[in-house]
Amino acid sequence: MAEARIRRRDLARRLAGVAALSGLSALIGCDTPRHGSMPIVDGVQSQAAAKLHTCAACHGRQGVSRAEIFPNLAGQQKDYIIAQLTAFRDRTRQDRDAKAYMWGFAVRLDPMTMQDFAAYYAAQKPARPAAGDKAEIAVGEAIYKTGVADRGVLACAACHGERGEGNAEIPRLAGQHRDYLMVQLKAFASGARDNGAMSLVAKGMTLADIKAVATYMAGAS
Repeated sequence: MAEARIRRRDLARRLAGVAALSGLSALIGCDTPRHGSMPIVDGVQSQAAAKLHTCAACHGRQGVSRAEIFPNLAGQQKDYIIAQLTAFRDRTRQDRDAKAYMWGFAVRLDPMTMQDFAAYYAAQKPARPAAGDKAEIAVGEAIYKTGVADRGVLACAACHGERGEGNAEIPRLAGQHRDYLMVQLKAFASGARDNGAMSLVAKGMTLADIKAVATYMAGAS
């Protein structure tokens, strides 16, 4: 556990250095497209296109991240992305990773830029499903679709959709990184991430439940 914390801290420092040297100018208003700039958003050359380089450092050029601590944004619900960016900017989302990675980046985002970011990532092709243990996937599917009645765990599908596609401000879970989903469920359970409905659900889940559901969703499409 100590080694994992050290790796995360070192990664945060490296990302902060990269942002300071090459990405921060994009974040605070450098609208001149650079080499390999992001594609046009909604058919119009958006002023936010160059700023997407900053997001790509963690979330990937087209919203599929290589590191599991950073969520995939490709195919994510537009309204959900806007809601989270607003929460990061206003510092109302206070889980550890939000503070470490997103507060500083979101502080200068205006509503139009948030709209552009969300439209771009929502239009991207979702990440490929990840392989997982078949037995664990089966357990996760059962919890996701029917819940665990004796522990008050409601079916995830009731809100997130039968296939984990999400809706409006309810996020897409299908194809998301397993480790990221596990971290978020633990944050809901502990209260580190504030969401009434999710906190109630997550508090009734065991660690085995959390891992199974996260594994199932990582392999969904």
